[in-house]
This record gives sequence, C-alpha cells and structure tokens, in this order.
Amino acid sequence: MINSIRTDIESLLAQIQRNANDFIKAYFFDNKEVIEVQLSFEKKFTFDRVKSKMWEDGREAHRQSEICIKLAVKIKEGENWKDISRPHSFLN
Repeated sequence: MINSIRTDIESLLAQIQRNANDFIKAYFFDNKEVIEVQLSFEKKFTFDRVKSKMWEDGREAHRQSEICIKLAVKIKEGENWKDISRPHSFLN
C-alpha cells in the first residue's frame, strides 16, 4: 500500500511538473525551451513514518521534517542547462 501511495504521489508530481513547464514555456518564453521546473519526492513514506501517526493534529512540523518534495529550476544557457540556487526566489 505504501509503495502505491509513493507511486501515486510521484505520478502527480510528474503531471504537475509537465503542466508547469508547458505553462511557463507557452506564456513566458514563446514556446522555447528556456527554463525547466523539476519536482522530486525526496523523503518518501515508509511504514515507520506512517506508523508514527504523523497525520494526527499538532504534528505538522513532524510531517514537514519527515516528507519532502523538492523544487529545482534549471535555465538553458546555450546548449547546457544551469541549476538555479534558491529556485523559490528565482520564480518570484
């Protein structure tokens, strides 16, 4: 069951990533490959994490430390892609 949840979350993130990249490309860069947003599920569900009752009220900080979705942004410079440090600030 946990593997199924992980797979569902990874599929959802892939869909969000595709939609975000398509939107950015279409509305900001004349359909050119200039920027790429990447989402990855870094800290995943494990049986022990679920068993720790992380979803109970008042455990938000615990959940945030135990599960992590990472945002990365790359911009194209010539033929190469460059990683952007602090992607949240870059996208603002």
